[in-house]
Amino acid sequence: MKSWIFLLVAMLLTVGFPGCVGDDDDDNGADDDDTDGDDADDDTGDDDADDDADDDDTGDDDSYAPLFVRPSLPINAWHMAASHNTFIWRGPPGGPTTLVASLGLIRALNLGQLFLEIDVTSKTEDGDFWVNHSETTQSVRLSSMLRNLRWWSDTHADHEMIVVGFQWGVGSDEATMNEFNALIDEFLVGPSPVSDAGPLFSLADWVREMTAALDEATRLEIAALPLIELAQVLGYPSIAEMRGKLALETGSSVFSQTPSFFQLGGDGHFTNDGEEALDDIAAHTANRMAQRLTRIYTSGRIFNGNYDLFDGFRSGVSNCALNMEMVGSEHKPAYVFMDENARGYAPAGYVETVDGQPNRLGPPVFVGAFGAESERIVSLDLSFDEALGMTDAPAVIFRVAAQGIGGGTVDSMGVTTPGSTLLANWQEPAAANLFALASGESGATIELKVSGDQMGYEVHVVGPTVSNVVVVAETASAPATLWTSPTFRPINLVLTGACATLAANGERLFGQLAGLRCDASENPSFLVEMKSSH
Repeated sequence: MKSWIFLLVAMLLTVGFPGCVGDDDDDNGADDDDTDGDDADDDTGDDDADDDADDDDTGDDDSYAPLFVRPSLPINAWHMAASHNTFIWRGPPGGPTTLVASLGLIRALNLGQLFLEIDVTSKTEDGDFWVNHSETTQSVRLSSMLRNLRWWSDTHADHEMIVVGFQWGVGSDEATMNEFNALIDEFLVGPSPVSDAGPLFSLADWVREMTAALDEATRLEIAALPLIELAQVLGYPSIAEMRGKLALETGSSVFSQTPSFFQLGGDGHFTNDGEEALDDIAAHTANRMAQRLTRIYTSGRIFNGNYDLFDGFRSGVSNCALNMEMVGSEHKPAYVFMDENARGYAPAGYVETVDGQPNRLGPPVFVGAFGAESERIVSLDLSFDEALGMTDAPAVIFRVAAQGIGGGTVDSMGVTTPGSTLLANWQEPAAANLFALASGESGATIELKVSGDQMGYEVHVVGPTVSNVVVVAETASAPATLWTSPTFRPINLVLTGACATLAANGERLFGQLAGLRCDASENPSFLVEMKSSH
């Protein structure tokens, strides 16, 4: 057992945001205060937060600021911030000037990156492993990096999901895997000086928990599925479910002997390709339709060069892995993922496709809204198409999330279709239930009982085989407009023409749709405003 003595790392990550000296936020152009971001909103001409910045919108209401990311929805419905060669702290990706250190990982985490890459190239003589870049740089022990990852996780409660991926160059024989798993158990599973249990996410435990309410035969059939078929039946965890967790990503040989979540290649969750595949839209579209994720990493570049993250977004790449050594908070890899609701995730804007395939990332996500100023019951009629997921799947599984736009509650949610099973339910950040139906079911009816909300309710339905959703509700009280990713499929909603995106320091910008882009910024990750079509 290695000693739990934390490395004292002198690290001060200071991000400078230039203040507008003398702007008193009263919308009259006068400059007479020096305080940026003071608590009171002293504006008279806008309703933004007091940010000492000129108005950049036309009448948005801070009480209903767009939620860029919905944590109740699965992680594969979003772009996820990813880094490449994260173990490099400073310098080019190889050579005597390259600095390999845990600070590379910590810095990426502080910039909101979710995926971290560690290259393991050789073994030590005492059960540890060496991390370096193709053995052209100095080396750092893997135990040191895992120790510092645990420290960061322990000291950042409810952090967004962390995924540690390995470029594994030391084989997967039993002795090697035993040594690797001993490090995983020590630093990511067992207790630390700060917490009683580690953050490692167990895919097997999650599958057991999500299917516990099913009959034994169905449970066992789902648990035995290859990973990609598991994703096509059960889907992926939500952002909220993965908070505070750390998952591993490995190749198939290591995966078979190590508690991991993501697997590369073959029947795994991920395809991992070099920069030359960035514009292979056909391949990315095929991955999305198969419920898989795509990661592209930089290749053939030195001195911290990167491809354009925005090109990856437009091509439908879910994880654009970039070199983070010299990236600051003002750069695209950081600021597009600055949503305060779920940092590290970003909605897809319009995604290029081939052969008329839907422009989405993961499974189809349906979004709708209905008015309900007082207590009422609303029904949702769902249709399923097994061709979207696994043929002859053991069960039909889907997720429904609903919440009042103005804070109104959802009192109950259930399936009226005979033979349905409630697998899991959550109340935060939205009321969300995971349901199962018998294999082969082609439809279901959901009944929502809501307490009432003057602004109406929004509802999201997602599942590997959900093909259509109809909201059965009176239209006398039209809901407020809502903001959604343009890749989600609207239910009785039409575009207003407005859009919202994030600017270089994470602030919201509002504009108008101009073809397939939002004119407020070059950022291709944006939301569109929609209203009821009734």
